Amino acid sequence: NNGALKLKDVNTLIDKLNVDVQFAGNKVIINNISAALGKGSMTGNGTYALRSTAKDAYKFALQAKNAEIDSSIFKGRINADVAVSPHSYRVNRRAVGSEKEVYGYRPFVKAAIRLDDVLINMPTVPAFGDSDTNMGLDVTVTLGPKVHLYNKYLYNMWLKGGLHIGGSTRYKIATGTVESTEGTVTYLRTIFKLNKA
Repeated sequence: NNGALKLKDVNTLIDKLNVDVQFAGNKVIINNISAALGKGSMTGNGTYALRSTAKDAYKFALQAKNAEIDSSIFKGRINADVAVSPHSYRVNRRAVGSEKEVYGYRPFVKAAIRLDDVLINMPTVPAFGDSDTNMGLDVTVTLGPKVHLYNKYLYNMWLKGGLHIGGSTRYKIATGTVESTEGTVTYLRTIFKLNKA
């Protein structure tokens, strides 16, 4: 009750931290996990079965309301509803050596995320390697007002729009538009002014 947590690379203190977890034989029940993040908050709950069929193994939900994050890469407010649960999907028949339709269960992430008053300062484009992760996705990201990409050596852009990412972490399907109507990009010490991007 009323704890606090500080992450090394995040300036925001996770404050007023409350955790209520119940162990009930085969099941772990997260009745409540909540915390204050700046002037906003985060709450969550869920269940996890230690022994279970794949379709009933876990269920988690997380809500962020004006949660404020301050770090060297990201500073801003997040509103989000995120749910993770098992989801049936058709397995690649060649991967399992079967001629029949094969179905399995994988984590499915459903999320609606809104970013407001955001400053992102990424000094380089991150390199993402291949991953064996296979999660279903239904993620919507909406850019609210004042979403600013800024790095004094690379770019200074204001963004608007939004994306929907479906499919899975292996086969992503992204739709939507992200636009910049003003700003600059610097390449080899030459500054390019953006009219529309």
